[in-house]
Amino acid sequence: METYKKPEKIIFFKRKLDPAVKVVLLNKKIRQLSIIIQSAEGIDERIKKYLKKYGGRIVEEYPFINACYAMIPPAGIKPLEALDQVRYLSLNHPVSAHLNNVRTITSAGTAHNRGLTGRNVNIALLDTGTYPHPDLIRPANRIICFKDFVNKRQFAYDDNGHGTFTAGIIAGNGCMSKGEYTGVAPGSGLVSLKVLDGSGNGWTSTVLSGMQWIYDNREKYGIKVVCLPLGCPSFMSCH
Repeated sequence: METYKKPEKIIFFKRKLDPAVKVVLLNKKIRQLSIIIQSAEGIDERIKKYLKKYGGRIVEEYPFINACYAMIPPAGIKPLEALDQVRYLSLNHPVSAHLNNVRTITSAGTAHNRGLTGRNVNIALLDTGTYPHPDLIRPANRIICFKDFVNKRQFAYDDNGHGTFTAGIIAGNGCMSKGEYTGVAPGSGLVSLKVLDGSGNGWTSTVLSGMQWIYDNREKYGIKVVCLPLGCPSFMSCH
């Protein structure tokens, strides 16, 4: 397996403030903003001092992207934005489950006919969890790890269904349908991370916690692919 190399340089937007933050700031009743701070070279002491000075605090750090999740009063946004090492301030956006039927539109059957089934490939799935469905655990359990960032439970489960649905699209082997309905990579292993709640909703910060865990454990579990069938509203132009 190739060793992951952190990019030498990350390209940032010229504008440092998420338009969604500007919208939230229009609400004068807001006392604390939940934001993601991305820095040029990590979250240093100067950023921490500024947060403390304006009554803010860091909730969690994400070293893999030089970022953190923080709470800060509205008055602290502009001074924080002015710091040279701060590259972007974005809202801790709510996220929700996505993904429709993809096996047909991706022509996965063509790959299967050539013997490409995902064997020896472990895929990390960030979703609502994964229920130990027969298509995933028979004849051998291919849910090789489960991590719960929502309820902190120690066993594989799915209190929504979307995660299991997605896991089936990814790695279902058709055990219950005698091979009629299989996933895109029926021979792959799953590393299931629950980052969305029972309603299929969550936060960017929780997703980033899952991504940091994947970065830290990618070699231990042989993770080669990451699947995020979720999304959030966009307040920025692609241009």
